[in-house]
Amino acid sequence: MAEVSALNHKLDELNVVPVFVHMGEPARFEELAERFKAGDIPAISDPDKELYRHFGVKRARIGQMLSIKNWGRGLSALWNGHGFGSIEGDPMQMPAVILLRDGEVVASYHHDTPSDQPDYLKLARSTKEQGNS
Repeated sequence: MAEVSALNHKLDELNVVPVFVHMGEPARFEELAERFKAGDIPAISDPDKELYRHFGVKRARIGQMLSIKNWGRGLSALWNGHGFGSIEGDPMQMPAVILLRDGEVVASYHHDTPSDQPDYLKLARSTKEQGNS
C-alpha cells in the first residue's frame, strides 16, 4: 500500500487509477490507508472474494506462505515500522495486480508469494506500449 501510494503521482501521469480491493471492513481499511498515506486511493471491500474469483486470483499454498522470501519481507516490514494488523478476510488469499481498460484486462501480475513486489510502473507502461493508451 505504501509503495502504490508513493507511486500514485507517476501512475496518474500514465492515466492509471489504482484501486485497492480488500476483504475487510471499509472503515478499518480507511484507517490503514490513512496510515500509509493512501487515503486518496479508491478501495473496494470484497469480503466474499467475488473479484478475486472473477480475475482468477488464487489462494496461497502453505509453501508460498512459509517461503524464506516471504519471511524476509515480513521481517523487513516489521523493521520499517509497519507492524502487525488484525487479520480480516482470508489470510491465505494471494494478491494480484489487474489493469483494466474499458472493462477488459490489459495487463496483470499474479503473485508467486504474498511478499512479491511487482513493478507497478512497468505494468502500467506496458499497456501504453501495446497501443492501449
